[in-house]
Amino acid sequence: MQARTLQLVTLRIDNRLYAVESQYFHEALRPGPVTPVPFVPRYIEGLVNIDGKIATLMDIGRLFSGS
Repeated sequence: MQARTLQLVTLRIDNRLYAVESQYFHEALRPGPVTPVPFVPRYIEGLVNIDGKIATLMDIGRLFSGS
């Protein structure tokens, strides 16, 4: 069996360190204007326009902490 090497992106949120496989990570940006969306979980901040595409803005600190 051949060993698999992972490429990870690490994120520090508050005092915690998280790692995500690079194949699942696209990019990290400071968002522009956010359009709120009603009736979604608290960790979803809203929708943003990134290079002409609509994307969901998530507060992953809130998601991981469960608050």
